[in-house]
Amino acid sequence: MNGGEGNKAGQEKLSFREMESQIEAVFTPGGAISQRLDGYEERPGQLLMAKTVARALWEGRIALIEAGTGTGKSLAYLIPASFWTSLSGEKVIISTNTINLQEQLINKDVPLLKSVINNDLQVAVI
Repeated sequence: MNGGEGNKAGQEKLSFREMESQIEAVFTPGGAISQRLDGYEERPGQLLMAKTVARALWEGRIALIEAGTGTGKSLAYLIPASFWTSLSGEKVIISTNTINLQEQLINKDVPLLKSVINNDLQVAVI
């Protein structure tokens, strides 16, 4: 499903550029993350990764992304995934290789995400 065609009742369709702008706004200095996370620093690689993930979701494609330590990978895929699920009504599955990363996502990153993105994000550990 592309372009938010299956958006939930009452939600307006967004263009890809509008979704991308919302994602950029979350990551910018003074944006939602920096307002809630002490010491947050803008990371160009993080924003590039988030835009790449958003584009892949929008176009129904696969994205293979390699990013080093300190890039902020978790938020770079969680934020566009959250926007996408809200826009499209589709589910996104995040699979981790380690329990440590799973616990980081559930206990740290998802609560932060919920505080910066105003949508009805539902998360489950399976």
